[in-house]
Amino acid sequence: MDALRAEAAKLGYEIVQEYVDEGYSGASLDRPAMNRLRDAARAKAFDVVLFPALDRLARSIAVQRVLLSDFRRLGLRVEFVAMQSEDTKEGRVLLNLLGSIAEYEGEAIRDRTLYGRGSAASPVGAIRAPRPSVTSSMTATSSLSSTIRTPWSDEGPSLTSAV
Repeated sequence: MDALRAEAAKLGYEIVQEYVDEGYSGASLDRPAMNRLRDAARAKAFDVVLFPALDRLARSIAVQRVLLSDFRRLGLRVEFVAMQSEDTKEGRVLLNLLGSIAEYEGEAIRDRTLYGRGSAASPVGAIRAPRPSVTSSMTATSSLSSTIRTPWSDEGPSLTSAV
């Protein structure tokens, strides 16, 4: 918050309200502080929304697009401390690209967190599993599957894949 306050002071902005969503994912559009921010935006309570970085606005490209579109439609400027952004076609492409990276980072964080929880709950050790032998008649199975015969033989190998 200090960086936001300093940037606002540097730009000569008056801070009307601060919105902080502690413990809520930026991948979700439904966050308490974000809902209050959007309500205030619709009420025209301010002219500029200042975020520390794009990933603090949203960790989902879909959520990012909704929020930026809504703010633009309401005539608000959206600015970021960590980067310059322009409301041009080039600037919007860059925001979409960076939004995709933020979404990827969010998913990677979730994966690492889930992996960490699973690792903490399981014993540590290395296991060597036997390698399956590969033959031309090997078939993978699943409860929901379809079988495809190869064209080179009437009785030849089949491939079974999950549907």
